Amino acid sequence: MKSQADECLACSCVEIGSVIDGSECSTPIDKTFDSRDEAEQALALLTTKVRKAENEPAQIDVEITAKGDQFHLNGQVVFSCQAENLIFQMSLR
Repeated sequence: MKSQADECLACSCVEIGSVIDGSECSTPIDKTFDSRDEAEQALALLTTKVRKAENEPAQIDVEITAKGDQFHLNGQVVFSCQAENLIFQMSLR
Protein backbone atom coordinates (compact mmCIF):
# COMPACT_ATOMS: atom_id res chain seq x y z
CA MET A 1 0.00 0.00 0.00
CA LYS A 2 1.35 3.42 -0.96
CA SER A 3 1.33 6.37 1.42
CA GLN A 4 -0.12 9.71 0.37
CA ALA A 5 3.39 11.17 0.17
CA ASP A 6 4.43 8.36 -2.23
CA GLU A 7 1.37 8.90 -4.40
CA CYS A 8 2.01 12.62 -4.53
CA LEU A 9 5.67 12.12 -5.44
CA ALA A 10 4.59 10.00 -8.39
CA CYS A 11 2.79 13.04 -9.81
CA SER A 12 5.68 15.46 -8.98
CA CYS A 13 3.82 16.88 -5.99
CA VAL A 14 4.53 16.80 -2.27
CA GLU A 15 1.97 16.66 0.52
CA ILE A 16 2.36 19.95 2.42
CA GLY A 17 2.19 18.11 5.75
CA SER A 18 5.40 16.32 4.86
CA VAL A 19 7.17 19.67 4.33
CA ILE A 20 5.66 21.79 7.11
CA ASP A 21 5.41 19.99 10.43
CA GLY A 22 4.25 23.03 12.42
CA SER A 23 7.26 23.21 14.71
CA GLU A 24 9.33 26.08 13.28
CA CYS A 25 7.45 29.24 14.23
CA SER A 26 10.34 31.67 14.77
CA THR A 27 13.07 33.34 12.74
CA PRO A 28 16.29 34.65 14.28
CA ILE A 29 17.38 38.15 13.26
CA ASP A 30 21.08 39.00 13.22
CA LYS A 31 22.35 41.85 11.04
CA THR A 32 24.97 44.57 11.40
CA PHE A 33 24.77 48.10 9.97
CA ASP A 34 27.12 51.05 9.66
CA SER A 35 24.65 53.56 11.16
CA ARG A 36 21.74 53.62 13.60
CA ASP A 37 19.58 55.10 10.85
CA GLU A 38 20.24 52.08 8.58
CA ALA A 39 19.42 49.71 11.45
CA GLU A 40 16.19 51.57 12.23
CA GLN A 41 15.17 51.51 8.54
CA ALA A 42 15.87 47.77 8.42
CA LEU A 43 13.78 47.23 11.57
CA ALA A 44 10.92 49.23 10.06
CA LEU A 45 11.05 47.14 6.86
CA LEU A 46 11.27 43.94 8.89
CA THR A 47 8.22 44.99 10.92
CA THR A 48 6.26 45.71 7.73
CA LYS A 49 7.11 42.27 6.35
CA VAL A 50 6.09 40.62 9.62
CA ARG A 51 2.73 42.40 9.59
CA LYS A 52 2.10 41.30 5.99
CA ALA A 53 2.86 37.65 6.84
CA GLU A 54 0.99 37.38 10.13
CA ASN A 55 -2.59 36.25 10.57
CA GLU A 56 -2.42 36.30 14.35
CA PRO A 57 -0.21 38.99 15.95
CA ALA A 58 3.46 38.01 15.78
CA GLN A 59 5.92 38.78 18.56
CA ILE A 60 8.87 40.90 17.43
CA ASP A 61 11.70 40.74 19.98
CA VAL A 62 14.40 42.62 18.10
CA GLU A 63 16.64 45.37 19.42
CA ILE A 64 19.33 47.64 18.07
CA THR A 65 22.58 47.77 20.01
CA ALA A 66 25.74 49.76 19.35
CA LYS A 67 28.96 47.74 18.99
CA GLY A 68 31.88 50.04 18.38
CA ASP A 69 31.04 52.12 15.34
CA GLN A 70 28.42 49.63 14.07
CA PHE A 71 24.83 48.89 15.03
CA HIS A 72 23.57 45.38 15.55
CA LEU A 73 19.96 44.29 14.89
CA ASN A 74 19.47 41.16 16.97
CA GLY A 75 16.58 39.05 18.26
CA GLN A 76 13.79 36.94 16.84
CA VAL A 77 10.31 37.05 15.38
CA VAL A 78 7.79 34.50 16.65
CA PHE A 79 4.69 33.69 14.61
CA SER A 80 1.58 31.77 15.65
CA CYS A 81 2.23 29.08 13.02
CA GLN A 82 4.94 27.77 10.76
CA ALA A 83 3.17 28.82 7.54
CA GLU A 84 3.33 32.50 8.57
CA ASN A 85 7.00 32.07 9.46
CA LEU A 86 7.70 30.49 6.07
CA ILE A 87 5.92 33.33 4.24
CA PHE A 88 7.98 35.84 6.22
CA GLN A 89 11.25 34.03 5.49
CA MET A 90 10.44 33.98 1.79
CA SER A 91 9.81 37.75 1.86
CA LEU A 92 13.35 38.28 3.14
CA ARG A 93 14.91 36.79 -0.01
